[in-house]
Amino acid sequence: MKVLFFILFTILMFQIIYANENEENLTAGLMPIDAVLVLDVSLSMQTADPYQISREAMNLFIDMLTEGRDRVGIVSYAGQVEASLDLTKIYGDEEREMLQNFIQNLNYASWTDHGLGLLEATKIMYENHDPDRQQVIIFFTDGNMNTNPNIRSNDAAQDDVNHAIYLVQQQGYPIYTIGLNFDGNLDIEAITLIAEETGGLVFETSNANDLPHIIRAIFSAKTPAPALHDIQEYIDIFLHTTNEEEPFEEIRYEPTYTSYINKEILEKINYDNYETNNLLWISTGVLVGIFILVLFIWLIPNKNRVFSGQLFISIYDINNRKVLIQKTINLIEYGKKTTLFRLVGAYNILNEVKLSPCYSTPSHLPKLYITSTKMLNTSRDFIPIDLTKGISISSNSQLTIMLDDVKVDLKYFD
Repeated sequence: MKVLFFILFTILMFQIIYANENEENLTAGLMPIDAVLVLDVSLSMQTADPYQISREAMNLFIDMLTEGRDRVGIVSYAGQVEASLDLTKIYGDEEREMLQNFIQNLNYASWTDHGLGLLEATKIMYENHDPDRQQVIIFFTDGNMNTNPNIRSNDAAQDDVNHAIYLVQQQGYPIYTIGLNFDGNLDIEAITLIAEETGGLVFETSNANDLPHIIRAIFSAKTPAPALHDIQEYIDIFLHTTNEEEPFEEIRYEPTYTSYINKEILEKINYDNYETNNLLWISTGVLVGIFILVLFIWLIPNKNRVFSGQLFISIYDINNRKVLIQKTINLIEYGKKTTLFRLVGAYNILNEVKLSPCYSTPSHLPKLYITSTKMLNTSRDFIPIDLTKGISISSNSQLTIMLDDVKVDLKYFD
């Protein structure tokens, strides 16, 4: 089994190295990315995202963009659009550093109007539309709408959210929503609606450890292809101001482009781009599958495993300084699990110490798994441990358990 595992692992590594060497060929047919990162900087985000992991995620996304190909824009909003940066192509570290500094310097502000933030993002997308690029909006928020009642209502802001969803649907790209929920007040329904209506994904997190998985999921998701029809209608984008006499002004943009793509040509382009790489991807997938299967069979816990080997038990009276019990137990006679009380027949508290074979260990490496339902003064090879969390001991490893006036020494032999 080990030899087979080594052979498969070597072949898999060769395939990965070969794939990396041909990365340029593999990505030659992929459409470049246009992304707008929308960040809620309302005061509620100070508790929903106190460690600013949303900004870490934005920086991580920017780091993963391809130099000389992908573009990214940024919008921050609260009761109004606080800051906006047009789509910027990533050429190298200079652009990345500029974008990350821009993100770092975004300030919190009062109120929350999702409609304004999303409409600003759709405006950036519309003005920079390129049918040869994959478009996506990534929306970071706690989902809670809270507009200034002196300016306009939550319902009016929600109407703009719905209008932004409509515009995104018309242009054929998704909105991925990432809900920040450190304080447990995330409006999951609000962000789920936005993602589902536009064909995006919805995520919820309060932990920075989730970020790589979320960003990878967004990168690996297939964004919809451009619409296969002419866009003839006007697109209305509402830009709201805080002027009480003119609560908003309506600006109408007329499309100057067409997103028509002949379906047969599109399929032919995709076929030509990926035909030469099909064999590599298929063979790599088969080898990865075999590798996972072998690893699964090798490491799968064997719940039917029984004890093996012997356990030496010594119980020493600390006060009287004498050995009370000293015996070697053949564990094979005890099947799949037992307790120390059953092994020695004394000291009821030992009934709380349970023993079983270590299921997660390969069968050719016998180990003993010991756990306790009560906190005990325990050490393994003189190192303190918490037995309530369980501990595995292998051959010739010694475990010491201190009770009120006795010391129990265990030593396992395979």
